[in-house]
Amino acid sequence: TTSTTSTSTTTSSSIATCSSVITWESLGCLFTNTLETVTLACGHVDLGDALPCTEALPTNLTEIWFHDAGISFLPAGIFSGLTLLKGLYLYGNQLTVLQPDTFSDLDSLTTLRLESNILTTLADGVFAGLELSTLDLSGNPFHCCGSTYDVLEAAAALYEFGPLYFKCQTPSELDWNELPAVKPLCAIFD
Repeated sequence: TTSTTSTSTTTSSSIATCSSVITWESLGCLFTNTLETVTLACGHVDLGDALPCTEALPTNLTEIWFHDAGISFLPAGIFSGLTLLKGLYLYGNQLTVLQPDTFSDLDSLTTLRLESNILTTLADGVFAGLELSTLDLSGNPFHCCGSTYDVLEAAAALYEFGPLYFKCQTPSELDWNELPAVKPLCAIFD
């Protein structure tokens, strides 16, 4: 059984680039509830960077689908308080940077899909504390040297059940399974 629930934004506080006037529903997003999941779906909706404030999000959300939504920046704390969130789908956007605390407090998160954005580097600790079974970073033009190499190496070490998907634009278009070969080449690119 699926039902649609309406939530309005009435808070007066704001997070950088969020709007307390815009509601998720006014942007064409849907909230759905089933016996197992509570989902906010905004796929193929042009969210751009005018995101509604997240204080209006139900804290029992288990999935957020923000794929192909034109997002280039995620405000600090956008996912705070969503401790039951298991799936976060941010693929196909124009994200260029992720703040170190973007995914903090997402204790239940198991699936994080960030493929096909414009990420070139990753901040230290961006995936700290996460216990992911799926992390897809493919389709991003990573510069895999320096701190980004360390973050990718730490993320790759988390996986017992499968590979971490990404490709280095520099150095030399290396695939995820060639990460050990990247470090010696970094001296050339740093």
